[in-house]
Amino acid sequence: MITVKVDGQVLPLEMSGIRTMGELVELVKMNIDPDAVISGMIIAGRELNEADWRAPLSVQGSNVLEIATSTKEQFLRDRL
Repeated sequence: MITVKVDGQVLPLEMSGIRTMGELVELVKMNIDPDAVISGMIIAGRELNEADWRAPLSVQGSNVLEIATSTKEQFLRDRL
């Protein structure tokens, strides 16, 4: 089963009904600070690719999904 870390801390989630990366990301968004935005995602040491979004989550095995967050203001500053 995939492990999710947000800003370096394991995020305990109930993922029994989660089938895709998109569903997992939505679950993470519901469980982090509402003022935070996801600023980066890495799985198994690499950026997520298109195949990761389309494939069933079960193909990720025991990989770690590392999610970085930031404030909305910092996210916008970094993008501009």
